[in-house]
Amino acid sequence: RGQLAQALGLEFELGLATAGEAYIETDERAVTQLFAVAAALDSAMPGEAQVLGQLKESHRRARDTGSIGPLLEPLLQAAYGCAKRVRTETALAQHPVSMVTVARNVARRLHGDLTPVSALLIGPGDMGLMLAEALRAGGLGRLTILHPSVARAAAMAQQLACHYRPFAELSAALEDADIAISAMGLGRIVVTRAMVEAALVARRRRPVLLLDAAIPGDIEPAAGALDDAFLYGMDDLDRLAQDGLSNRQSEAAAARAIVAEAAASYRSRLVAREIAPALGRLRARFERIRAEILATHGGDADEATRRLLNRLLHDPATALRRLAADGEKANAERWLDRLFATDEDDDAAAAVADDKPKDKDREAGA
Repeated sequence: RGQLAQALGLEFELGLATAGEAYIETDERAVTQLFAVAAALDSAMPGEAQVLGQLKESHRRARDTGSIGPLLEPLLQAAYGCAKRVRTETALAQHPVSMVTVARNVARRLHGDLTPVSALLIGPGDMGLMLAEALRAGGLGRLTILHPSVARAAAMAQQLACHYRPFAELSAALEDADIAISAMGLGRIVVTRAMVEAALVARRRRPVLLLDAAIPGDIEPAAGALDDAFLYGMDDLDRLAQDGLSNRQSEAAAARAIVAEAAASYRSRLVAREIAPALGRLRARFERIRAEILATHGGDADEATRRLLNRLLHDPATALRRLAADGEKANAERWLDRLFATDEDDDAAAAVADDKPKDKDREAGA
């Protein structure tokens, strides 16, 4: 397993692997598993795009170290193709399943492009910081931090490369904020309905998104009843995330069907490549026999085709008799039917026979 992990460019500490944390798959199951991983179906959160990025990064590292050979390279490319089909043919990755992603999507639905949007982060809470970072990753144009400690606000602003204001300017800062994230966590109301209403008047009713990242909440619930004020607490974001997870799970069945189809198709192509040399030898032998027959009986098509048929059937017939003598008659006949579709000829003959009128039918007709 350590060698496999090294070949794939993965950081793998064998001593940390315990029962249930590592597994080995081979042949078709290995192909299917790789395709499922690339399509983010083997993740705690199905459909997360980060999984494919991690796989590609491992692939790049392995390629840089010369650990990817002629078998793994096309296999991984096929896995990426499968992942693309899952993304384009299903809605697996279209439903947010984390609260920060939900918040970012809500902000985009309200404000559209986040580039000209300004956000205000109130307080030091970790969840508030995660929401702010998600908005910035989504293109947020401006972020301002408020904290009761000016020194702490300045330190956070330097860390995030953004602006800060004194906490006493909360009301004025709300007027400038298209999105307000409150994460004080003091157990009491920090942003009141009156403060939000005054901010909306100063903003000339331009809408504001209020994200309450504290439990219990920092923002007075009545603020959400104001026109142009849209309040989302942790419960709201969690509910939307759970809805997204449920939708993703319903899409997972369609995604798994694509994975199974893609894995079977890859296996078929692989087998075709593996069997190609044998088929090439067979074709060359038949061509050699055909050339010999034409060289001696080319002027007589009936004689040439008869001799060609006999020559082509000689070796299979000899092998069939030998297998029958060794007690392998049933297996030999089954492979003969599969290779030359002789059972289809029997079915066709039976169908023709069924279509012919029986003697009694002819007598009745007479």
